[in-house]
Amino acid sequence: MLRRTLSLALVTLVGAAGTAAAQGAPPSDVSTAAVALAASKAEFLGLSIVGNTVSAITVADSSNTGQTFGTITLQPEWDLSPSRFVTIYAYVSAQLTSGTNTIANSSLEADANTNGTATGYVAFGSVNTAHGVTNSNAVILRDINVTGKSKVTSSQTAERTAVTLRLNTTGQHIMPGSYSGSVTFVAHVQ
Repeated sequence: MLRRTLSLALVTLVGAAGTAAAQGAPPSDVSTAAVALAASKAEFLGLSIVGNTVSAITVADSSNTGQTFGTITLQPEWDLSPSRFVTIYAYVSAQLTSGTNTIANSSLEADANTNGTATGYVAFGSVNTAHGVTNSNAVILRDINVTGKSKVTSSQTAERTAVTLRLNTTGQHIMPGSYSGSVTFVAHVQ
């Protein structure tokens, strides 16, 4: 009879130890250590040309008609923190030049059209230091307030901007020659 009582007491003791371990209580002879974790994701801003119909034009003195170079379609993309501001602008990176003759940067104009809303033709060089744009040969094409669901965009047609470039020689005589130059497009975030 004594033998039977002893085995019953042993089962009860083992059962109690198993319950304490299952509840996550560390034994008194265990030491613990913790490590801090950190993660980060960089913001992304990109701009690409997805359409380009620019071609050479025939220059006429004192005219702003029929001197359209064509249209460039810009596709901005971003993954930004909330409450950011994106400015898309263009600047004359190489002035229209033929030998020693040049055409003033202000004679080049841009009309930006986003979702049917056009800016109207604006001369290059008409921007001040607004929106972080410090290039004196620039023209702002579009401002975008990035909030809410617009914090992330990728190849969305609604974000495209079509930019038409033209030469306005009103009141000017342009020397004969073959002129070449270039315009650079920029997406800038603040």
